[in-house]
Amino acid sequence: MNHPGGIGKHWLFLLLTAFVIADILNCAGEGWLPHDEGLLGQSATRVLQGELPHRDFDETYTGGQAIWHSFVFRLLGQDSYSLRLVLAVLAVGSFGAVYSLALRFASPLIASLAAATAYVWSFPVYFAPLPSWYNLALGLFGICALAKFADSKRESWVFVAGLIGGLSFLVKISGLYYAAAAYLFLLLSSSRVDALEKSGSRSRRHQWFAIAVVAGFIAAVVMLIRKRLTVMDSLHFALPSVLIGITLCFIQYRREPNCFYGDTVRAIRNWVVFTMGFLLPITLFLVPYVSSGSLVMWLEGVFVLPQQRLSSASFPLPNIPSLICVLPVLGVFALRAPADSWVRGRFVVIVFSIVCVLVAVFGSLPFLYLRIWGSARPLIPLLVGVGCWGVVCSSRVQSKSSSNENAFLVLAMTATMSLVQFPFSAPVYFCYVAPLVVVSALACSSMGEFTGQHKQVRGLQIGVLGCYCLFGLIWLRTGYVSALGSQHVVVPADDALGLKTATLQVPHFEANVYRPMVEEIQRRSDVGSSIFATSDCPEVYYLSERRNPTRTIYDFFDSDFRSDSIGRNTRLLQMIDREKIQCVVLRWKGEFSGEVNAELAKALIVAFPNRRDFRFFPESTSDTKPDFTVLWKNRD
Repeated sequence: MNHPGGIGKHWLFLLLTAFVIADILNCAGEGWLPHDEGLLGQSATRVLQGELPHRDFDETYTGGQAIWHSFVFRLLGQDSYSLRLVLAVLAVGSFGAVYSLALRFASPLIASLAAATAYVWSFPVYFAPLPSWYNLALGLFGICALAKFADSKRESWVFVAGLIGGLSFLVKISGLYYAAAAYLFLLLSSSRVDALEKSGSRSRRHQWFAIAVVAGFIAAVVMLIRKRLTVMDSLHFALPSVLIGITLCFIQYRREPNCFYGDTVRAIRNWVVFTMGFLLPITLFLVPYVSSGSLVMWLEGVFVLPQQRLSSASFPLPNIPSLICVLPVLGVFALRAPADSWVRGRFVVIVFSIVCVLVAVFGSLPFLYLRIWGSARPLIPLLVGVGCWGVVCSSRVQSKSSSNENAFLVLAMTATMSLVQFPFSAPVYFCYVAPLVVVSALACSSMGEFTGQHKQVRGLQIGVLGCYCLFGLIWLRTGYVSALGSQHVVVPADDALGLKTATLQVPHFEANVYRPMVEEIQRRSDVGSSIFATSDCPEVYYLSERRNPTRTIYDFFDSDFRSDSIGRNTRLLQMIDREKIQCVVLRWKGEFSGEVNAELAKALIVAFPNRRDFRFFPESTSDTKPDFTVLWKNRD
């Protein structure tokens, strides 16, 4: 279903676009998680200083975003707000991309509602320029390109989709999830039943080729999550991919046996075009690594070290009983048309919609808040299951369908890109894929003629969509990101941080620590000099405009962090002497690395006799450790 129409049919989308732009500009400078801002800011700053990610410091991601952010700093100024302005452009573009995809399954009015729901469940929840937002935006753009290919069969769109995938990978390795779904979609779209081929030799070897590809894909997903293969992880991450694979194999089997070489060569040709686009930006990115002989260091940093960090940066999914919350949504998607009159059906829809509005309006109540979140997160396997069933049913009716391909494309992308939630399955990571969940819901709803759903049931589904939209608008945008998914907590960003590298509005209790702490660091160290900060506080280097003399961004990145703590302490103390460091900052408990090593802290306190403690909450008892301690030596 597509509704290009005139501009008048898109009046609600245009109105909502104006709201999105105004809303983003209003919230772009508000809120932060200090370690995230420090990670992004320090990485970009180190690139500005001539360093390369993975070669000169332990970059958390692929490295492309650090280089991109350094360019933004050069262009707009070395300020975290500059990075957010670029993210604002991506957010508006993503809103348009969701609307464009939604138009393929619904009317302009419903597509506008879907785009609004996708927006309030994504960027405003945590508006920080993290790579996962880039993966989401680029993924949406890539899906639009592949959908255009499904319409026109022009290979230029495949190349564009591959180019977007390469850029997404350079931002974060999870861009590979987008590429995996793209390869599956291109395999599906390669099978045709042409008159010329009907006269050729019959063969099912292409179906066996598809089965082999799908088996490799499923094996890769299982290998990814094998270290935490719980029931919930299997349901959320393995099951959707398995369903996508089975659906692809079934469609290939249902189609009339065709010329093996025609279908297979067409698939491989599309893969080659996509791969060429995918590799182009990566090849250009790797030129300085090859020329400096550090390609192996980049490969280790991108593909090897992340596997060693899973145990330190992990967050589990909710427990199994939480799945009960998705049953009402499952009931709505499983319903068939009511047997009674059209008037009674309309009445049921109206009553249900009123209930949905009331649930959303009172969504901050703990009971409702937890249930809404509990119903949202399992939507991915639910929608992929319902959608795959719809695609299979439609394949029995039509041997070729553009809408069929669009639905499979969206479902496959939702299944694979949702893997961004593994292994750190914090609620905010669901927001990194929420727009795809919304489009998948529309794809499932549009298959009503094959799944037994009719107008009344579709109305109930729209009521559910409206409930999530209103809940996101009222409560998600105003909640504190660290409490997301557990309770609605408001921590107002009511104080200007007022630092040169971060002109942001942040919570008052954090501004009251970081402002004086940065002033103390700058007072106790020379401009352009190095300091040492531990544990997990990259923001200290960035905000104070001081160099980091180590490779470390987060402490647990160090290869000897767990294996040789004594050797690590010795190495760090020798480095401090060698670099003639004047000031040290202790963060007594890191976000991921835990408490600072006691022996290292004791040695630093002896070596740096002067100290000043900082507490987020000064009223805490005096026997508790402070949040930060600045140590320094007396100057000669």
